[in-house]
Amino acid sequence: MLGEAPLPMIVSVVIFSPICEELIFRGIFFSYALTNQYNHRNYQMIAVVINSLIFASVHVDANWEPWIYYTLMGGILGTTYLLAKRDIRLNILVHMGTNLAVFALAAMS
Repeated sequence: MLGEAPLPMIVSVVIFSPICEELIFRGIFFSYALTNQYNHRNYQMIAVVINSLIFASVHVDANWEPWIYYTLMGGILGTTYLLAKRDIRLNILVHMGTNLAVFALAAMS
């Protein structure tokens, strides 16, 4: 997994990817999906489900097992974003921590 360039891989997976993904998937998506007229709790739940499915579709291919993981992770991150009153910094930290944990587990196996 690490290949010949472990440090750039770690920096990419643990730092840059979570920042970019959170800005796009939570920041931009929710700013368009939940405008003032659509900021009701029902719309928020629908937006989290749609966001989770989009998040999963970008991360996996046709294999269904990773879809479950990425859809759940997208749901957790979407819910975290809304509960944190749309403070993207918390999402970035949670996403970084998750990627670091998965990366560490993969490196140990």
